[in-house]
Amino acid sequence: MQSGKVSVIIPVYNGEAYVGQAIDSALAQTYTDSEVIVVDDGSKDSTRQIIESYGHKVRAVHKPNGGTSSALNAGIRLAQGEFIAWLSHDDLFLPRKSEAQVNYLRTNPALAACYSDFFIIDGEGRHLSEVKAGMGCTKTEKVRQLFASTNINGCTMLIRAEVFQKLGLFREDLKYTQDLEMWFRILCHYDIGYIPEALEKYRMHPKQQGMFGIEKYRRERVKVLLAAFREMRGREVLDGGETEEFLWLASIFSRHRGEHAEASRLYRHLILRGDGAALRALRGELMNWAIAGRSYLGHFKSRFVTFIRSRSVVKC
Repeated sequence: MQSGKVSVIIPVYNGEAYVGQAIDSALAQTYTDSEVIVVDDGSKDSTRQIIESYGHKVRAVHKPNGGTSSALNAGIRLAQGEFIAWLSHDDLFLPRKSEAQVNYLRTNPALAACYSDFFIIDGEGRHLSEVKAGMGCTKTEKVRQLFASTNINGCTMLIRAEVFQKLGLFREDLKYTQDLEMWFRILCHYDIGYIPEALEKYRMHPKQQGMFGIEKYRRERVKVLLAAFREMRGREVLDGGETEEFLWLASIFSRHRGEHAEASRLYRHLILRGDGAALRALRGELMNWAIAGRSYLGHFKSRFVTFIRSRSVVKC
């Protein structure tokens, strides 16, 4: 392994429209000690020909279609760098990304990875907005904010290769939240840093693979959050009492449409223990759902109103 080298992994499936631009941005980095590994995940368009047109400038991998995680993992297994970067085939690195992040991690050797702000562009490359992705200073604050909102754009990350050697690769059974699960896994063992500068361009366009079924994403996200919650509680990362931590997670689920059933299960768990704080919190959430929409309230009314009345002996 060459010290200081950055391995940029570009997974691509049917990306003929943009993959050339992504490769160009990876090759245009001001930090020159790098390699670009492009993993063609079974594309059926002209992606393969575009990749091969770069010759020795990139390391090309062609494999049967297996999804983003499998393509990322194929690239990581071949990587020779000390640092690993992920670049989606339709996104772009700004020229200073690798240089800024390598310098940051060298200055902060205790950090396992770092991420940054990013720009959002459209299919034609026009600027739409800038996302300030900063989270809290302590590990607990970072973890709690990651539960509430997935601040970290995976293509803004630079990760030490040794992290994958210790923790393993991306989970290939996760199709939509493999990045979120990995960030939780890293934060269980290490810390992650943040550079308050936009170093990547995230492209939004109708054909991007991220335009998936929202219900499938929600179900997978719930599973990842519950697993991370159990792990973080066991390692005392959340830094709170049992009731407070369960109420906090319930409040996270209650804010996301389609995840209210998970919130209800957590409230029920606490109320059955006679927890007055949970009962008060649930009553407040029912009012919020009623204000947000009658359909939300209807989902919970049949399940909880009778239940709450039956538990009226709980002191509030």
